[in-house]
Amino acid sequence: NFAFKIIKFVKFYNLRFLLSNLKFQKEPQDEFIKIMMLTKNLADENNSQLYFVYLPGSKRYESKSLNKNYLLIKNIIEELNIKFIDVHNDVFLKENNPLKLFSLGASDHYNEEGYKKVADLLFNLTKN
Repeated sequence: NFAFKIIKFVKFYNLRFLLSNLKFQKEPQDEFIKIMMLTKNLADENNSQLYFVYLPGSKRYESKSLNKNYLLIKNIIEELNIKFIDVHNDVFLKENNPLKLFSLGASDHYNEEGYKKVADLLFNLTKN
């Protein structure tokens, strides 16, 4: 149970839910900034490097439209001097058909090739 709570914290389940299900109006935006500032402070206090990894869902490529919160979130993260890893730009935009990296029937889960490309990117950007 304790291990699950640690994993839940590290994966930021509640933050991911907030980002994916709410329109980014003033109140959630302020909460997001507060959470990210606290997270950055915790990482700094522990001499850790904090990375924010943007993982796009398949709907972005099905509708060919930009997620409404993407630029706002990216700007906030960059203003807080948190390293932003943009899987959309660094992996999916390099594909002729980005949808081929998603599992069939699970719109926000990648397939083996998709996860491999994301893992390689994360490894290469964080290995130092």
